[in-house]
Amino acid sequence: MDKKLFINRLLEESKKMGIEEVEVYYASGESFSVKVFEGEISDYKLSESAGISLRGIYNGKMGYSYTEIFDEMSIELLTHEVIESAEIIDSSDEEFIFEGSESYKDLKLYNEAYDEVDVNEKIEFVKNLEKTCLNLDPRVEKVNYCIFGDGKGERIIKNSKGLDLSQKVNSAYAYVSVVVEQNGERKTGSSYKISNDFSEFSVEDLAEKAVKEAVSLLGAKPIPSGEYGIVIKNRTFASLVQAYAGIFSAEHVQKGMSRLKDKLEKRIASKKFTLVDDPFLKNGTASRSFDDEGVATEYRKIVEDGVLNTYLYNLKTAKKDGVRTTGNASKASYKGTIGTSPSNFYVEKGSFTFNSLLEKLSEGVYITELDGLHAGINGISGDFSLSARGYYIKDGKIERPVNQITVAGNYFDLLMDIDEVGDDQEFTMSSVGSPSVLIKKLSVSGD
Repeated sequence: MDKKLFINRLLEESKKMGIEEVEVYYASGESFSVKVFEGEISDYKLSESAGISLRGIYNGKMGYSYTEIFDEMSIELLTHEVIESAEIIDSSDEEFIFEGSESYKDLKLYNEAYDEVDVNEKIEFVKNLEKTCLNLDPRVEKVNYCIFGDGKGERIIKNSKGLDLSQKVNSAYAYVSVVVEQNGERKTGSSYKISNDFSEFSVEDLAEKAVKEAVSLLGAKPIPSGEYGIVIKNRTFASLVQAYAGIFSAEHVQKGMSRLKDKLEKRIASKKFTLVDDPFLKNGTASRSFDDEGVATEYRKIVEDGVLNTYLYNLKTAKKDGVRTTGNASKASYKGTIGTSPSNFYVEKGSFTFNSLLEKLSEGVYITELDGLHAGINGISGDFSLSARGYYIKDGKIERPVNQITVAGNYFDLLMDIDEVGDDQEFTMSSVGSPSVLIKKLSVSGD
């Protein structure tokens, strides 16, 4: 059955079954990826998925159900499952079906021109990328990972209160990792690009960045243990921000799982630190005009000049705090229940160039990589202990690469210790970005 017809039939049947308020959520996706190794395709994947969830209020409780099959039998099953699940819910939390916002920003998130890119062009691109890496420097031993992929998706939210929204997105990515060898020592370097415009993908740029990074790490040694001034690389600091993003969730705050409880309108970071949630960011991988409850999204400074302005809310958590939702409701998929997550989440640029940050540091460590971000951090206390790599800085310049070190500290202290913020903002392969930052001091374990 056509998805639009199925959605309408589902709404009609839900009303007949006595479900007081009801919402249909549709999500579909297609993905493609091709990986090469030694000039040959080593992996080739195509996948498609589509599903619908139904949630509705029955006798004052919210029930849920979902399906991947769009036929008459599924309509009957979905409505009965909503009623059955609502009858066994024992939570006292109030949940809502949203009537709609006054207006929604018109975002162009789907580039139709990308659909015209032939699969052979994508395969040729990734093969050329591997070949270019191998030819750039005689120390390149192999390209251990070289992939190009893309995807597209659609969301539809329609409910019994008249809400009717849809949005399509598409995006592509390239990633390459190389291994260089010199006198028995091996190092790796990588680079990536994300865009929905194929013309923005450059074989030369990706290859040069990956090889340059790997070569620059040759000859790395640890440094003596102690407290050092630190510059953290843009993408590396973004990964740390991402690891601790849950502290800004209103749900975590309400459950006592965040140290930011009772910190609204108080300083939680250096005056140099501003953290933005931007659903309208051009080419942002999490850009969207509405959240997964159908609420219009908004640009917000979550932390401004070090002061916490707001938590991230969905309708349920906003009701608990007696505030307006921030439009950050999210579902992991059509199967999931409503949670909360940021959109494009980034540290605002500062005025310092990268070289200026090193000059102000004068002597210390430039951290380019942190390992163990999922195992080595405590999301509640903020404590962390992470293996790290980077470079030793002397007289404001990179002197040599550094490895076999561990950095330890507390995330909340780290935010307060930000001395300067760079102008070199970059995003990880997710939707979190940051410029490089200068930290006053951090404990380093080495020799």
